[in-house]
Amino acid sequence: MKISRPLEELLPECGDCSVLNGSLETEIWGISEDSRTIEPGYLFVARRGRCADGLRYIEDAVEAGAAAILCDREPERIPETTLVVARSLSECLPDVCRRFYADPSRRLMLFGVTGTNGKTTTAFLLQRILERAGRKTAVIGTTGFHCGGEVRLLGNTTPGLPLVNALLAEALEQGCEAVVMEVSSHALDQGRVAGLRFRAGVFTNLTQDHLDYHETMEQYFKCKARLFDDPETGGAVNADDPWGRRLLQRRPDLLSFGENGVVRAADVVLRRDGTDLTLCFGQERHSLRTGLVGRVNVQNCLAAAAAARAWGMEPAEIGEGLSGATAPPGRFEIVSRAGDFTVAVDYAHTPDALERLLRTARELEPARVLLVFGCGGDRDRAKRPLMGAAASRLADEIWVTSDNPRTENPEKIIEEITAGMGAAYHVEVERRAAIEKAVRALQPGDLLLIAGKGHETTQEINGVKRPFDDRIVAREALRREKKL
Repeated sequence: MKISRPLEELLPECGDCSVLNGSLETEIWGISEDSRTIEPGYLFVARRGRCADGLRYIEDAVEAGAAAILCDREPERIPETTLVVARSLSECLPDVCRRFYADPSRRLMLFGVTGTNGKTTTAFLLQRILERAGRKTAVIGTTGFHCGGEVRLLGNTTPGLPLVNALLAEALEQGCEAVVMEVSSHALDQGRVAGLRFRAGVFTNLTQDHLDYHETMEQYFKCKARLFDDPETGGAVNADDPWGRRLLQRRPDLLSFGENGVVRAADVVLRRDGTDLTLCFGQERHSLRTGLVGRVNVQNCLAAAAAARAWGMEPAEIGEGLSGATAPPGRFEIVSRAGDFTVAVDYAHTPDALERLLRTARELEPARVLLVFGCGGDRDRAKRPLMGAAASRLADEIWVTSDNPRTENPEKIIEEITAGMGAAYHVEVERRAAIEKAVRALQPGDLLLIAGKGHETTQEINGVKRPFDDRIVAREALRREKKL
């Protein structure tokens, strides 16, 4: 996709711009806030963030071929390329992106999915509903950019504003009518979706996470609720969640789902290989069978169904779209059912998500539930003992190990997890070894859950990412033990 526009066409809303070098006639061929992704002809947006200052990377961007720099204050050294200072850069950046990419969010049906847990599965289910109704749909989220049968990995659940607009424009070029986007609280707080027009939003739930960033649940909720600030954004809200009920009080026009909602589930039958349920839209009912395991996925089905209904789709279309649905990568993903036991990998990395995962496992009535898990470093430390407590309550045998320690000491993280644990447990710092030991302990009828990383294909230790995929490691261990 090749687009070019003169810089002056992008800046009319930046009224306090100062051109310190070069010309506004400079032709721009792309926009990025990341100097590592700059290509010749790009505009590099350099502004101060929470953890880094874009001004530090101006020279890197120029070396990579940036045609112009747009920053929020004057740098110490003026580069030879075009340099524009916009004091209100955060406020005008949405318009810069909108003008460059020809306002893609208003030419698509854009759905936003927010909440602590269930975003990825809900997004994939909504994509399935839309596509089976004949509307080609892309997904932007934790597992990457999914468009036209291809997947491109992304650094964040919700990328920065220039990249989001670029992906929306690419989806349009690929013939998509709709995009379903996971919208994180960080993205809402940092303006990564500012200026986008969402046709509908989904609020899945709110439970403890990211308090290292938001500090309180109240602040966390306020960030999530921003997705629904525009009264023209319709959508669906979980009426079984207390924070969801608060949102419904603020926006009673939104469609509710759950046991206490308008869109409900009845006749639920949980199976080891999926779930049967009846979707209830008021008096209209549609029975279906999915390949999604556990009661938690009934809630995800309701979230996707309610979002589609809020946008205007018919119940019959929605029921047909969900029929036969399976889980996205790393969401209760079955690695093996050989040998009369089951091994599954899941992304659960919050106290609530881990508890839901373990309750889902219990619903399947295995002989024992085995669990391998850890907690990520440089993230909310308060949730660590809570996750340990959930594991102790609901798992029969536990291996506490490393997740992505990042820059923290993994042994210290494990100490904070086990502070909340009462039952017996094993400690194995090396994640591969923990998985291997858990596989060795498997007996007929057992269910082994490997939690925390899900679809991820790397492990970050001391700031370095190395190849590591729980699914591959588990299969290798199963083969060695002749259990696959």
